[in-house]
Amino acid sequence: MNIPPKLKKYWPWVAVPFGYIVLFCIFAYATFPYERLKQRIVLGYNNSQQGSSEPKRMEIGEVTWAWRFPGVVMTDVDLIGPKPEPPADGGEAPPRQHIHVDEVYARVSPLSFLFGTTKVDFVVDGFDGELSGTFTRSKEVMKISAELSDINPGQLPGVTEALQLPLSGSLSGTVELSLPEGKYGAADGNIDLQIEEFTLADGKTKVRGLVALPEINAGTFTIRATATQGRIDFEQFETQGPDLEAKAEGKLRLRDRLELSMAEQLTLSFKFSDAYRDKDENTRSLLGKPGDKLGGLIDMNPQSKQAKQPDGSYRWRVTGTFGKLNFSPARGGARTDPKAARGGKPNP
Repeated sequence: MNIPPKLKKYWPWVAVPFGYIVLFCIFAYATFPYERLKQRIVLGYNNSQQGSSEPKRMEIGEVTWAWRFPGVVMTDVDLIGPKPEPPADGGEAPPRQHIHVDEVYARVSPLSFLFGTTKVDFVVDGFDGELSGTFTRSKEVMKISAELSDINPGQLPGVTEALQLPLSGSLSGTVELSLPEGKYGAADGNIDLQIEEFTLADGKTKVRGLVALPEINAGTFTIRATATQGRIDFEQFETQGPDLEAKAEGKLRLRDRLELSMAEQLTLSFKFSDAYRDKDENTRSLLGKPGDKLGGLIDMNPQSKQAKQPDGSYRWRVTGTFGKLNFSPARGGARTDPKAARGGKPNP
């Protein structure tokens, strides 16, 4: 190569310091005390759980450097809930909540600190799929942008426990939220999610400890909602499958403590197909055989009977907080509970 004499003269003065800085960064990145970083992350999370109604304990298998510079990789991340108390009737205590994630990658943008913000790119490999996105926080606002791909909803924390029956599917979509001053109660954004091949029950697990229902093919479950100043308005919340049709209409009101968020004007309706009701002896006894005017065991419950509509569907009004949702028959049911009409407590 024909290098100009002037460049050849000053080249070592540029190349040697530059090479030193590059090598220094590489070796500092590879030999960073990641074990101490792991202890710092675990200690910080566990301390943040003090005062929580259901504190969780974090455990991390290993923290090391990532090929995507600069970043860290955490493997075998576990969040373990407190040991649940046995029920008052002396039955068996529910299992301890345990959330496991195979791998978490996180990268902090150094340039974001120059503008007084913290920007973290993350990728979570777990729940049979992948969750990726960006978290940005400044003094004025906190933004969360997440993309879900092939997540199994039955493995997400709290979902199976809330429904009290197994479920599975492939959850994909996006969540975009902007939280002024980090407050969920003032959130703005959009939610667009879909669960394909959505199934409920498995034919083995007893629903609420009563009866094991055959697998319910619920088709594709779609959730589209808009958040405005902490109020989530559902544009679409429904599924139409061969065995089940379900739909929810209304709003949710977010609070800064998510467990205190409330259902507002929320109505849930669902209907089982005749083919599923006549699937086996369990479905016929619980849901009623098609054409049978007496109905099944579900219709022996006074509230279920009130919630039943002329087309065979059930319509419920959902109230209360996320931590304690209440279901009562919505208007338009077959009958009205006399005690509830007089302002008394409806039948449980």
